[in-house]
Amino acid sequence: MKITEGMYDGTLEPGDAIGSTDIPAKIDLLTFEDTENHPDQVNNGVTIGSLDNTLRPLEDQITAFNGSHFYTFGNDPAAGGWSGYWGNSISVDTKDIDLSKFNDPYLSMALNTGNGLGQQYLIVRMYQYDEQLVMVRKFFPNNDGLWTNHQFSLFNEDLENWSDDSTELGAHYKTLKRMNPAEPIDRIEFIVSRNDQNEVLISMDEFTITEGPRY
Repeated sequence: MKITEGMYDGTLEPGDAIGSTDIPAKIDLLTFEDTENHPDQVNNGVTIGSLDNTLRPLEDQITAFNGSHFYTFGNDPAAGGWSGYWGNSISVDTKDIDLSKFNDPYLSMALNTGNGLGQQYLIVRMYQYDEQLVMVRKFFPNNDGLWTNHQFSLFNEDLENWSDDSTELGAHYKTLKRMNPAEPIDRIEFIVSRNDQNEVLISMDEFTITEGPRY
């Protein structure tokens, strides 16, 4: 009987680094346990992002996916259909995180949407080369008050390219479909958006990088 970090694949020994190397078992980008670093997000005087259940209705309260805290984005009345919360995103500086020793690092996240509100919309935006290369992965969770896990390979799957191609170098970056595993990722940003006309209510927890799929 074993307890492991993520799905056991036959190679991990509990407590050991992955594959008997110095690859960490996981790198936590956001767990929201450091509550002082996650203040309310406010737009036009309306609080649209806050820790834990602040923005969830009483009948739709949840517990954290892991630990004691999570973060919730609620509805922004000023945002129209498909509008992103561009000025109210969550951003993580990742320049000092060394992923070069990973074979296939995955980014995973736990998401929990509001009951009866339909699909929600989350954009993961990633930057390389002094933020000149901009890559995007989108998720459309709809889990009605239950935590579900979402993940993708950072370097080994094609991504949507949002780079600015107005310069010659930018035009080159715009042709790329994947990020470079030999270069650091400058920053990873999480942007909640309105999925068509659906009311926004989405909680998030434990943004983590692991070797291969975590779930």
